[in-house]
Amino acid sequence: FKQKTAYEIYQCDWSSDVCSSDLIGEAGLITKGRAWSNYDTSYRPLVEFAKEHHLPVIAANAAEKAVRCIGLEGLAFLERMKPEQRTWVATSVDAGSGRYRDKFMGFAMGDAGHGGDPDKKGDKTPSDAARRAFEAQVARDDTMAESIFKF
Repeated sequence: FKQKTAYEIYQCDWSSDVCSSDLIGEAGLITKGRAWSNYDTSYRPLVEFAKEHHLPVIAANAAEKAVRCIGLEGLAFLERMKPEQRTWVATSVDAGSGRYRDKFMGFAMGDAGHGGDPDKKGDKTPSDAARRAFEAQVARDDTMAESIFKF
């Protein structure tokens, strides 16, 4: 069992073979992985810990541009991606039923800002926007899990 650290703040869409600080360094991950603005205060201490303990730092998140398109169009967007782009998101994205989906939809359906429709007071059928938002979130989740597994 090899220990590693994976970070949601780094996107890995430039090369699935080089998404580790071992291969391109911290500066490379910050730049190529498009680290968030709170990197120095919220994530750098974790990266320093990983370096001190010789743990790989992995860019695990799906490409934002792909997630954004999934949020707008749904998982069908994945079928239209070029083969080299398709690697930006997990091979398999499970947006099926289950407790995670139920909780997500419960939250989304109650808040118009998250895909809910305030005019559908008694209707518990998820809106298309809520369904697409869930698919985008699961694309992130499944990509991070796959990134960790593959490294």
